[in-house]
Amino acid sequence: MILKKSGGFTICIAFSAGVFDASLLSDQDRLRVIRLGVCAAVCAIVLTGRPLRLRNAIWLRHRGRRANINPQAGWEFFIPAEEAKAGERISEMKPRVDRQGPAVLDWYLKKIRPLIDPENKSIYLFPAIRTASGRLNPSTFRQWFQSAANDANMPMT
Repeated sequence: MILKKSGGFTICIAFSAGVFDASLLSDQDRLRVIRLGVCAAVCAIVLTGRPLRLRNAIWLRHRGRRANINPQAGWEFFIPAEEAKAGERISEMKPRVDRQGPAVLDWYLKKIRPLIDPENKSIYLFPAIRTASGRLNPSTFRQWFQSAANDANMPMT
């Protein structure tokens, strides 16, 4: 276990035999790791170079009959017409490889998402924190993003 001082707080970086082990995290550090992971993954999606509403990004479904993001196809995703502001389907797009988008999303799906939804009940890429099978609330994401910026001593106001 390694303790690291960063941005005014100490975070426990939990490693066992050289591999990240989330079970060694305190509850507070676990939430920080989740917050960081969700923020990184949402940014990887939003940085496609095309306009995308936050709600559309965080409500993507990665499995089920209405899945609209495909991890096996380079994370290609689309927004159905009924979820688009203009009422028209937003065609397929992919996170940018040159900005590490797919790599960040692979990491998120493998390491971070299981911390939020260990039983994999939610169809959403970004599941709700307290509601099984639910989806992340946009206001929760906004709070997390601002908190992550503050933790890095980069206030956004």
